[in-house]
Amino acid sequence: LLVDIGTNGEIVLGNKEWMYSCSTAAGPAFEGANIRNGVGGISGAIDRVYFQDELSYTTIGNEKAIGICGSGIVDVIAGMLEKGIIDETGRIIDIDESSNLVDDYADSYKSRLAEIDGLNSFILVNGKDSNSGNEIAITQKDVRELQNAKAAIAAGIKILLKHAGISADNISKVYLAGGFGNYINIKSGLKIGLIPNELRQEKIESVGNAAGTGAIRGLLSAVELEKTTNIKNKIKYIELSALKEFVDEYVNCMFF
Repeated sequence: LLVDIGTNGEIVLGNKEWMYSCSTAAGPAFEGANIRNGVGGISGAIDRVYFQDELSYTTIGNEKAIGICGSGIVDVIAGMLEKGIIDETGRIIDIDESSNLVDDYADSYKSRLAEIDGLNSFILVNGKDSNSGNEIAITQKDVRELQNAKAAIAAGIKILLKHAGISADNISKVYLAGGFGNYINIKSGLKIGLIPNELRQEKIESVGNAAGTGAIRGLLSAVELEKTTNIKNKIKYIELSALKEFVDEYVNCMFF
């Protein structure tokens, strides 16, 4: 399985004998767009978040936080799920529900629950600790944006599995490509359901900008370009927009 994750998700499933592919509109959430404090993978972007006894994070370049990029967003949502701050429907719990959190370190997370612009939210960085002086938070709308994006990718994978007549257990290797795919915490991707849970972490490998690398090889070598053409001619493309089953899978994959 090869998944190139960006605003569009390009997905290929197969082996040297056969291949199916599809493209799905994931939206720009993985690239930090349409997220309240979302930014691209630039200096100062929160790229990793850790939910331990206290919440901690790292930023690109170890700069003061300016916002959060795609890999950080996936980490945050996975951690909020783990702690019970988000339920399986994607709803951030109300502040008065926080007493139900039973984790040993729940108090440090309860204090981060807030209402921002009328939306249930979770504060990652207080204003005094951010570069702009404004707090950095994940809102209910941000969670929905991520749900839409991850559901599109996950549903595309499930459709290809159906057309190939196999299960996720039959996949021996998963390659994650693209800028976002290269930096995502794989454990977090599995937790939110971006990648089917049957695919164990040890099967998954990030391969960077595979499309760009392939294009360069094709431009530099006639032999490589011919290989690419032969591969392309083997692939059976599945048009997801024409399939009712894609809509059904998409709705199912919205849940965590």
